[in-house]
Amino acid sequence: MRFTYARPATIAVCLLAATADTARAETLADALALAYQSNPTLQQARAEQRALDETYVQARTGWRPTVSVTAADDYERVFQTPAIGINNGGATLNASQPIYTGGRTAATVRAAEAAVLAGRESLRATEASVLQSVILSYQDVLRDQTLLAIRQDDVRALSRVQDEIVAKREVGQISATDVDQIKAQVATVQATLAAAEAQLQISRAEYAAAVGENPGTLIPPPPLPDLPADATAAFDAAEAESPALRQAALTEQASRSRIEEARAAYGPTIAAGASYGYLGSNQPAQTVTYDNALTAQITLTQPLFSGGLISSGVRQAVETNNADRIGVERTRRQVVQMVSQAWNQLISTERMRAADQTALNAATLESEGMQAEYHLALRSTLEVLSADETVRNAQISIANADHDAYVAEANLLGAIGRLEMRYLVADPSLYDPSHYLNKVKNQGATPYEPLIAGLDSLGVARVAAVKPISAPPLPAHAVGLVTAPAPGPDAPLATASPVAPEPQTTSSSTPASMGRDVGTATAAPRVEAEDEIQKLLDRTGSLDPR
Repeated sequence: MRFTYARPATIAVCLLAATADTARAETLADALALAYQSNPTLQQARAEQRALDETYVQARTGWRPTVSVTAADDYERVFQTPAIGINNGGATLNASQPIYTGGRTAATVRAAEAAVLAGRESLRATEASVLQSVILSYQDVLRDQTLLAIRQDDVRALSRVQDEIVAKREVGQISATDVDQIKAQVATVQATLAAAEAQLQISRAEYAAAVGENPGTLIPPPPLPDLPADATAAFDAAEAESPALRQAALTEQASRSRIEEARAAYGPTIAAGASYGYLGSNQPAQTVTYDNALTAQITLTQPLFSGGLISSGVRQAVETNNADRIGVERTRRQVVQMVSQAWNQLISTERMRAADQTALNAATLESEGMQAEYHLALRSTLEVLSADETVRNAQISIANADHDAYVAEANLLGAIGRLEMRYLVADPSLYDPSHYLNKVKNQGATPYEPLIAGLDSLGVARVAAVKPISAPPLPAHAVGLVTAPAPGPDAPLATASPVAPEPQTTSSSTPASMGRDVGTATAAPRVEAEDEIQKLLDRTGSLDPR
């Protein structure tokens, strides 16, 4: 009796070849591209970002004129003897131009600008999440196809062994116990085969949900690109590119501008207005005559008492900014944790894969020795079946390790902010989140708007924006996924964050006001941004057309 098993890679190739005539070949790049264009989660996030872009346009309307027209016709009945009916009508054209809003509009625009940039970082995070789900489902299908092939080959081999043992039992060469042993083994692998078939269908359904169509013949993908060489490089990349950290910094920047917006309510506002209108009698059967009037005015408004409304709004804005500043530190710690977990997961899966391969090699030699000794009547059927099961378990472990290692690479790229189409696919058709805003942001603008904006910005602190991130250049000859060497199995484990604070100290990015009551109606707290966040802030990322 001889049991023969193919290795997982051979089985997978055989399975793919058997189905090649019924399903099209499909790469991971194909799946990523389809999901990038059609995934509803990503499409929804893009629409939400376009809606957020409109808040910037709306904020700038505080510098622009408004024009309206009113028309009215009224009838008045005077009850006297005799009764008199009077019918009057008129129309008025009104125009108003803000000249100075005390800096409120300038602060509102800058807050909206930071909110738009924060929304783009949220869109980056959504894109990474969608691509991560595609990679996971792609690897799930590949793994489950391999496991199913292992189970199918196992059932076929054990069925042949069962026929051989039953034949030997009929001629009295072996006992009934041997027959019972092989029957139990066959029933067990048939049950696991049914479970493997069901799991493959579940993974195919998850793939269809993530990608938008059922999987074809999936081709094992190349290594993911731009993996950091060591833990320090991973943390540095996350500090610079993590969408969660950048979004938190921009959210704090927006709330800082909201403080200036709230404080501007204390100051005066100046507006120019003009109106031109007609008013006259609409009596029937009479000559219609109208009086017309032109009015122009400059209005200065200075709040004197608001019942505490303005000061309450300032305190609220200050505390909101305090929360956002603390949120930056909370997000930074979460990012450090995610990167550390992803890095250690990647290293551990690489080492587990190497150990599983060693175990498979040893189990294969053991099984071959058991088979040879079985033919010499030196080993029992149970011993041979046990050795065979060890080989099968090692094959399954390798399939799972291959799956887990690739998913760990994707998790690491997602944690540091590099799981994006521009990194993964050469010459992709990318969605530009700035295109819509560039198209609409100047609609309704006037030629003199920069003058009004400059005047309104006097005395309002300029808040720097976050730099756009530039992807590394891709080789011109690259097709599909760009390959890059993955960390080797001997790379050191990252057991601690290289940016962790010393014991009994606070992080350099912890706000000085943390844990204390802060916020007054007269001044907003001044905050020195942490070094790793301050590096992100730069005027070049501004949306302001000036």
